Amino acid sequence: MKKLLLTACMCLCALATMAQERQVTGVVYSKEDDQPMVGAEVTVDGTSLTTVTDIDGRFIFNNVPDDARQVKVASIGMVTMRARIPQEEGAEVKVLMEPVERKFSPFVKAGVLLSGGIVDDYTESPDAGFGFTVGVGASIYLTRYFSLTPSLNIQQKSISIEGVDVKPVYLQLPILVESKLWLKRHGYGNRLLFNYGPYIAYGIAGKMSDDSDEVKLFSKDGEYAAPFKRFDAGIHLGFGAQLKHFYAGLNLEASFLNSWNDDFVGDSDASLHFVTLDLSVGYRF
Repeated sequence: MKKLLLTACMCLCALATMAQERQVTGVVYSKEDDQPMVGAEVTVDGTSLTTVTDIDGRFIFNNVPDDARQVKVASIGMVTMRARIPQEEGAEVKVLMEPVERKFSPFVKAGVLLSGGIVDDYTESPDAGFGFTVGVGASIYLTRYFSLTPSLNIQQKSISIEGVDVKPVYLQLPILVESKLWLKRHGYGNRLLFNYGPYIAYGIAGKMSDDSDEVKLFSKDGEYAAPFKRFDAGIHLGFGAQLKHFYAGLNLEASFLNSWNDDFVGDSDASLHFVTLDLSVGYRF
Protein backbone atom coordinates (compact mmCIF):
# COMPACT_ATOMS: atom_id res chain seq x y z
CA MET A 1 0.00 0.00 0.00
CA LYS A 2 2.83 2.36 0.88
CA LYS A 3 4.56 1.64 -2.43
CA LEU A 4 1.35 2.42 -4.31
CA LEU A 5 0.90 5.72 -2.50
CA LEU A 6 4.54 6.66 -3.13
CA THR A 7 4.19 5.87 -6.84
CA ALA A 8 1.00 7.92 -7.04
CA CYS A 9 2.71 10.89 -5.35
CA MET A 10 5.62 10.75 -7.75
CA CYS A 11 3.27 10.70 -10.74
CA LEU A 12 1.33 13.68 -9.36
CA CYS A 13 4.60 15.60 -8.84
CA ALA A 14 5.69 14.84 -12.39
CA LEU A 15 2.36 15.97 -13.75
CA ALA A 16 2.52 19.14 -11.68
CA THR A 17 6.02 19.85 -12.98
CA MET A 18 4.90 19.28 -16.56
CA ALA A 19 1.96 21.60 -16.01
CA GLN A 20 4.36 24.32 -14.91
CA GLU A 21 6.41 24.15 -18.11
CA ARG A 22 5.46 25.20 -21.63
CA GLN A 23 6.74 25.91 -25.13
CA VAL A 24 7.62 29.49 -26.18
CA THR A 25 8.12 30.48 -29.83
CA GLY A 26 8.79 33.81 -31.47
CA VAL A 27 10.35 35.80 -34.30
CA VAL A 28 12.90 38.64 -34.35
CA TYR A 29 12.88 41.45 -36.93
CA SER A 30 15.17 44.39 -37.62
CA LYS A 31 13.46 47.76 -37.33
CA GLU A 32 15.97 49.16 -39.82
CA ASP A 33 14.70 47.13 -42.77
CA ASP A 34 11.79 44.98 -41.47
CA GLN A 35 13.72 41.80 -42.31
CA PRO A 36 14.11 38.68 -40.08
CA MET A 37 17.31 38.69 -38.04
CA VAL A 38 19.53 35.63 -38.32
CA GLY A 39 21.76 34.57 -35.41
CA ALA A 40 20.28 36.84 -32.73
CA GLU A 41 20.82 35.40 -29.23
CA VAL A 42 17.58 34.84 -27.29
CA THR A 43 17.52 34.07 -23.55
CA VAL A 44 14.59 33.39 -21.23
CA ASP A 45 15.10 35.81 -18.34
CA GLY A 46 15.80 34.12 -15.04
CA THR A 47 16.79 30.81 -16.64
CA SER A 48 19.74 29.22 -18.43
CA LEU A 49 17.65 28.66 -21.57
CA THR A 50 19.40 30.25 -24.56
CA THR A 51 19.13 29.80 -28.32
CA VAL A 52 19.74 31.71 -31.57
CA THR A 53 17.32 32.67 -34.32
CA ASP A 54 17.26 30.68 -37.56
CA ILE A 55 17.34 31.94 -41.16
CA ASP A 56 13.74 33.12 -40.82
CA GLY A 57 14.44 34.98 -37.58
CA ARG A 58 12.50 32.40 -35.55
CA PHE A 59 13.31 30.78 -32.20
CA ILE A 60 11.71 28.07 -30.05
CA PHE A 61 12.07 27.04 -26.41
CA ASN A 62 10.71 23.89 -24.80
CA ASN A 63 10.19 23.31 -21.09
CA VAL A 64 9.99 26.99 -20.23
CA PRO A 65 8.98 27.54 -16.56
CA ASP A 66 5.45 28.79 -16.19
CA ASP A 67 6.60 31.76 -14.11
CA ALA A 68 8.95 33.05 -16.86
CA ARG A 69 7.69 36.42 -18.04
CA GLN A 70 10.07 37.76 -20.70
CA VAL A 71 12.88 36.99 -23.12
CA LYS A 72 16.05 39.00 -23.78
CA VAL A 73 17.35 39.38 -27.36
CA ALA A 74 20.89 40.54 -28.22
CA SER A 75 22.70 41.00 -31.54
CA ILE A 76 25.86 42.81 -32.64
CA GLY A 77 25.14 46.39 -33.65
CA MET A 78 21.63 46.33 -32.18
CA VAL A 79 20.15 47.57 -28.91
CA THR A 80 19.50 44.68 -26.49
CA MET A 81 15.73 44.26 -26.23
CA ARG A 82 13.33 42.53 -23.83
CA ALA A 83 9.87 41.31 -24.77
CA ARG A 84 6.97 39.92 -22.75
CA ILE A 85 6.10 36.25 -23.13
CA PRO A 86 2.37 36.09 -24.02
CA GLN A 87 0.26 34.12 -21.57
CA GLU A 88 -2.29 33.20 -24.23
CA GLU A 89 -1.89 29.68 -25.58
CA GLY A 90 -0.33 29.61 -29.06
CA ALA A 91 0.66 33.31 -29.05
CA GLU A 92 4.17 34.14 -30.30
CA VAL A 93 6.78 36.54 -29.02
CA LYS A 94 7.52 39.28 -31.55
CA VAL A 95 10.65 41.38 -31.13
CA LEU A 96 11.60 44.42 -33.22
CA MET A 97 15.30 45.18 -32.85
CA GLU A 98 16.60 48.73 -33.13
CA PRO A 99 20.13 49.53 -34.38
CA VAL A 100 22.56 51.10 -31.96
CA GLU A 101 22.55 54.83 -32.58
CA ARG A 102 25.99 55.60 -33.96
CA LYS A 103 27.65 58.97 -33.70
CA PHE A 104 30.75 58.28 -35.74
CA SER A 105 31.44 55.99 -38.70
CA PRO A 106 34.84 55.94 -40.50
CA PHE A 107 35.20 54.96 -44.13
CA VAL A 108 37.75 54.39 -46.89
CA LYS A 109 37.25 54.93 -50.62
CA ALA A 110 39.00 54.80 -53.99
CA GLY A 111 37.95 55.65 -57.49
CA VAL A 112 38.66 56.58 -61.08
CA LEU A 113 38.59 60.29 -61.86
CA LEU A 114 37.82 61.90 -65.22
CA SER A 115 39.03 65.50 -65.26
CA GLY A 116 38.46 68.34 -67.65
CA GLY A 117 38.88 72.06 -67.51
CA ILE A 118 37.49 75.41 -68.51
CA VAL A 119 40.16 77.67 -69.98
CA ASP A 120 39.63 81.37 -70.75
CA ASP A 121 41.79 83.74 -72.83
CA TYR A 122 44.63 81.31 -73.30
CA THR A 123 44.07 78.31 -75.53
CA GLU A 124 41.37 76.06 -76.85
CA SER A 125 39.43 73.84 -74.44
CA PRO A 126 41.65 71.14 -72.94
CA ASP A 127 41.23 67.44 -73.61
CA ALA A 128 39.99 65.41 -70.64
CA GLY A 129 42.10 62.69 -69.07
CA PHE A 130 41.87 59.97 -66.44
CA GLY A 131 43.36 60.11 -62.96
CA PHE A 132 42.56 58.61 -59.58
CA THR A 133 41.25 59.48 -56.13
CA VAL A 134 41.79 57.72 -52.79
CA GLY A 135 40.75 58.86 -49.36
CA VAL A 136 39.68 58.28 -45.77
CA GLY A 137 36.96 60.04 -43.82
CA ALA A 138 34.18 59.76 -41.29
CA SER A 139 30.44 60.33 -41.05
CA ILE A 140 29.46 62.30 -37.96
CA TYR A 141 25.76 61.64 -37.47
CA LEU A 142 23.57 64.65 -36.78
CA THR A 143 20.28 62.77 -37.17
CA ARG A 144 19.22 59.46 -38.73
CA TYR A 145 18.89 61.25 -42.07
CA PHE A 146 21.77 63.75 -42.05
CA SER A 147 25.46 63.60 -41.25
CA LEU A 148 28.53 65.78 -41.56
CA THR A 149 31.08 63.92 -43.70
CA PRO A 150 34.61 65.32 -43.86
CA SER A 151 37.34 63.36 -45.63
CA LEU A 152 40.97 63.66 -46.65
CA ASN A 153 41.70 62.65 -50.24
CA ILE A 154 44.59 62.45 -52.67
CA GLN A 155 43.55 63.28 -56.22
CA GLN A 156 45.50 63.13 -59.44
CA LYS A 157 43.88 65.13 -62.24
CA SER A 158 44.87 64.92 -65.88
CA ILE A 159 44.20 67.18 -68.86
CA SER A 160 45.97 67.98 -72.13
CA ILE A 161 46.27 71.56 -73.46
CA GLU A 162 47.50 71.81 -77.06
CA GLY A 163 49.60 68.67 -76.69
CA VAL A 164 50.93 69.58 -73.24
CA ASP A 165 50.03 67.03 -70.54
CA VAL A 166 49.08 68.55 -67.19
CA LYS A 167 48.86 66.17 -64.20
CA PRO A 168 48.52 67.92 -60.84
CA VAL A 169 48.17 65.99 -57.57
CA TYR A 170 46.16 67.59 -54.78
CA LEU A 171 45.59 66.89 -51.11
CA GLN A 172 41.89 67.63 -50.82
CA LEU A 173 39.59 68.25 -47.85
CA PRO A 174 35.85 68.16 -48.64
CA ILE A 175 33.48 69.11 -45.80
CA LEU A 176 30.14 67.72 -46.92
CA VAL A 177 26.60 67.32 -45.67
CA GLU A 178 25.18 63.88 -46.45
CA SER A 179 21.47 63.11 -46.75
CA LYS A 180 20.15 59.54 -46.49
CA LEU A 181 17.09 58.00 -48.10
CA TRP A 182 16.38 54.60 -46.56
CA LEU A 183 15.02 51.81 -48.75
CA LYS A 184 13.30 49.55 -46.24
CA ARG A 185 11.38 47.33 -48.63
CA HIS A 186 14.48 45.76 -50.11
CA GLY A 187 16.14 45.01 -46.78
CA TYR A 188 19.76 44.77 -45.63
CA GLY A 189 19.90 48.44 -44.70
CA ASN A 190 19.91 49.73 -48.27
CA ARG A 191 20.06 53.49 -48.61
CA LEU A 192 20.59 56.21 -51.17
CA LEU A 193 23.08 58.93 -50.27
CA PHE A 194 23.30 62.53 -51.45
CA ASN A 195 26.32 64.64 -50.46
CA TYR A 196 27.08 68.26 -51.15
CA GLY A 197 29.30 71.04 -49.90
CA PRO A 198 32.59 72.89 -50.38
CA TYR A 199 36.12 71.57 -50.63
CA ILE A 200 39.59 73.05 -50.34
CA ALA A 201 42.73 71.55 -51.88
CA TYR A 202 46.50 71.98 -51.72
CA GLY A 203 48.82 71.04 -54.58
CA ILE A 204 51.52 68.60 -53.49
CA ALA A 205 52.98 67.26 -56.74
CA GLY A 206 52.57 67.08 -60.48
CA LYS A 207 54.13 68.06 -63.76
CA MET A 208 53.40 69.72 -67.07
CA SER A 209 55.18 68.08 -69.99
CA ASP A 210 55.35 67.69 -73.76
CA ASP A 211 57.67 65.73 -76.02
CA SER A 212 60.67 67.95 -75.30
CA ASP A 213 60.28 69.50 -71.86
CA GLU A 214 58.90 68.95 -68.39
CA VAL A 215 58.06 71.51 -65.70
CA LYS A 216 57.06 71.01 -62.07
CA LEU A 217 53.59 72.42 -61.45
CA PHE A 218 53.77 73.86 -57.95
CA SER A 219 57.36 75.00 -57.54
CA LYS A 220 59.81 77.11 -59.52
CA ASP A 221 61.75 74.97 -61.94
CA GLY A 222 64.95 76.69 -63.11
CA GLU A 223 64.02 79.92 -64.86
CA TYR A 224 60.33 79.07 -64.93
CA ALA A 225 57.87 80.30 -62.34
CA ALA A 226 55.52 77.70 -60.89
CA PRO A 227 52.78 77.11 -63.50
CA PHE A 228 50.04 76.43 -60.89
CA LYS A 229 48.89 78.00 -57.66
CA ARG A 230 48.97 75.58 -54.76
CA PHE A 231 45.56 76.42 -53.26
CA ASP A 232 42.27 75.50 -54.87
CA ALA A 233 38.64 75.47 -53.71
CA GLY A 234 35.32 74.48 -55.19
CA ILE A 235 31.98 72.78 -54.79
CA HIS A 236 31.15 69.07 -54.57
CA LEU A 237 27.91 67.29 -55.53
CA GLY A 238 27.57 63.54 -55.17
CA PHE A 239 25.10 60.68 -55.36
CA GLY A 240 25.56 57.09 -54.24
CA ALA A 241 24.06 53.91 -52.86
CA GLN A 242 25.04 51.83 -49.83
CA LEU A 243 24.41 48.12 -49.28
CA LYS A 244 25.25 47.24 -45.70
CA HIS A 245 28.86 48.48 -45.41
CA PHE A 246 29.68 48.75 -49.12
CA TYR A 247 29.25 52.00 -51.03
CA ALA A 248 29.43 53.17 -54.63
CA GLY A 249 28.97 56.76 -55.78
CA LEU A 250 29.28 59.27 -58.61
CA ASN A 251 30.71 62.69 -57.71
CA LEU A 252 31.00 65.97 -59.61
CA GLU A 253 33.37 68.76 -58.56
CA ALA A 254 34.08 72.20 -60.01
CA SER A 255 36.82 74.55 -58.85
CA PHE A 256 36.16 78.23 -58.15
CA LEU A 257 39.72 79.49 -58.19
CA ASN A 258 41.97 80.10 -61.19
CA SER A 259 44.69 77.43 -61.17
CA TRP A 260 47.21 79.29 -63.34
CA ASN A 261 49.97 81.17 -61.56
CA ASP A 262 49.93 84.82 -62.78
CA ASP A 263 53.74 84.93 -62.72
CA PHE A 264 53.83 82.03 -65.16
CA VAL A 265 51.30 83.30 -67.72
CA GLY A 266 52.56 86.90 -67.50
CA ASP A 267 50.13 89.68 -68.39
CA SER A 268 47.58 87.30 -69.83
CA ASP A 269 44.12 87.03 -68.26
CA ALA A 270 44.24 83.27 -68.75
CA SER A 271 42.31 81.19 -66.28
CA LEU A 272 41.90 77.46 -65.73
CA HIS A 273 39.11 75.89 -63.66
CA PHE A 274 39.06 72.14 -63.17
CA VAL A 275 35.87 70.09 -63.51
CA THR A 276 36.05 66.46 -62.40
CA LEU A 277 33.77 63.45 -62.37
CA ASP A 278 34.71 60.40 -60.36
CA LEU A 279 33.26 56.96 -59.79
CA SER A 280 34.21 55.75 -56.33
CA VAL A 281 33.69 52.63 -54.27
CA GLY A 282 34.25 52.36 -50.55
CA TYR A 283 33.68 50.58 -47.27
CA ARG A 284 31.95 52.17 -44.28
CA PHE A 285 32.77 50.62 -40.92
